[in-house]
Amino acid sequence: MAFSQDSKKPDFNNMTFDEFDQKPYGIRMLAAAGDFKAAGEAITNYIAANNKKLTPDQRCLLWFHAGQNAAHANKNEDAIKFFEKASKIIPDEKNSEQRKYALTEHVGPATEFYLKATIAFLKNKIAPDRKNSREMHEALKEIQKISILDYPHSFLVYVPGRVNDMYQASPDKTYHDIFEMNPSLPPLPREKENSWHRIPKNHPEEVKFIEDYRNKLNGLDVGDEEMAKSAFGQGSNTAKKLTR
Repeated sequence: MAFSQDSKKPDFNNMTFDEFDQKPYGIRMLAAAGDFKAAGEAITNYIAANNKKLTPDQRCLLWFHAGQNAAHANKNEDAIKFFEKASKIIPDEKNSEQRKYALTEHVGPATEFYLKATIAFLKNKIAPDRKNSREMHEALKEIQKISILDYPHSFLVYVPGRVNDMYQASPDKTYHDIFEMNPSLPPLPREKENSWHRIPKNHPEEVKFIEDYRNKLNGLDVGDEEMAKSAFGQGSNTAKKLTR
């Protein structure tokens, strides 16, 4: 871990990308303390100091996190600019004839629609417009076409839930309010469109809830009663439905 010479404060600009962005003593330390303004400034400074060393996906992830911090601080215009910078499209290394969002590796297959919905949500905070609501709704419909099994990591299953929360939010809800809500997971295939599952935020078995959920959607031989007793069933507000 790098420290500045004249203090014990972390020397962010001399950290590796992983140290700065992924470790608890990097930028996450400021965000966890609620100092979103300082976190955003640290990110823009880091990009300026290390721009040539960063890969496109790393740079976009940093802009994405800068956008999140600005939005948490209710600096919506700044947040929109950062999220737009995070929306860079690059060649797909697996198929030279196709292109993809640089953030796909980190945010998953719903990256495009998550970014569009988030920008529309923030624009609506600045100047309410039905166009923004329609864009969020269209993004949500596209996200719901993506199988929950296509997400490479279980925690990315939060993506459709956050878009749903933004679309359903009352006008007074801020970006920060949305992310203070318990995470929501999409309905099971046989459930109604609005049957979203709420699971406890920051629960020690949070990821286990989602793994159980994905197993259920994957068609594994898990009975409803057994599922209701599982980590997902116990954490979800729809647990009782599983035993009906």
